[in-house]
Amino acid sequence: MKILIINDDSIDSPFLELLMKILPREHEYTIVVPAEEQSWKGKSMTRFQKLKVGNEPLGDYEAITVAGTPADCANIGIYNVLGGQVDAVVSGINIGHNTGLAYIFSSGTVGAALEGNIAGVPGLALSQLLPPNLFNEWIETRKFSSESLEFIQAQLEEVFPEIWKRFEKIIQAKKAITWNVNFPGVLADKWELRSTRCAKNFYKQCFEIEGDYYKHIGADASVQEEDDVDKRAITEGHVSITQLDMNDFGQQHHDL
Repeated sequence: MKILIINDDSIDSPFLELLMKILPREHEYTIVVPAEEQSWKGKSMTRFQKLKVGNEPLGDYEAITVAGTPADCANIGIYNVLGGQVDAVVSGINIGHNTGLAYIFSSGTVGAALEGNIAGVPGLALSQLLPPNLFNEWIETRKFSSESLEFIQAQLEEVFPEIWKRFEKIIQAKKAITWNVNFPGVLADKWELRSTRCAKNFYKQCFEIEGDYYKHIGADASVQEEDDVDKRAITEGHVSITQLDMNDFGQQHHDL
């Protein structure tokens, strides 16, 4: 199968290399990723700016870098690089979770997979919740120690084969949907793959003023606590899988 690999944390993300280590070796992978971090870009695309393209080594692979958004990378990868011959888009692994509607609509990781769906291609969006110590490590240094990466890799190697086995059925059926997968910071002893709904969460202020500029400061969101939502699953140490279907968005009629 021909698999297109994308992320929103750019070519420098250590979790991109982790992804390439856990994916099955028998498939053909093409990596098209942003040249610089493109978090919070959702499914936005570049309209008027010309996008510079480059190539960089990534372990055993050669990655194409694009000075654009994750959705740019998806569209360019599908049509310009692979000529429309793509079996699936795999986006991630995002540094941080993408749970709840507010963050899913903001996520470049999810946006890239949805761009694939528009092209009729199944998508797998992967995000990793960071334990507090790893979160602080990333914020302070913008990198992870070898021990931290080994910890995350060990957890991914434990759960990912079962996810991929199930997702292959989506690929074979050629269903243009996205599985939004979120990994917990620490796996429960008896972890499960849980089919979940998107939590309803809402954030407020995202910017603060700094001189003549506004600076993005992130945003904490309210959390829906129902048992079957994505955030609840990863908080309890389980893997959350939420199906996002473009065909279901906005299909219900309402009285005006």
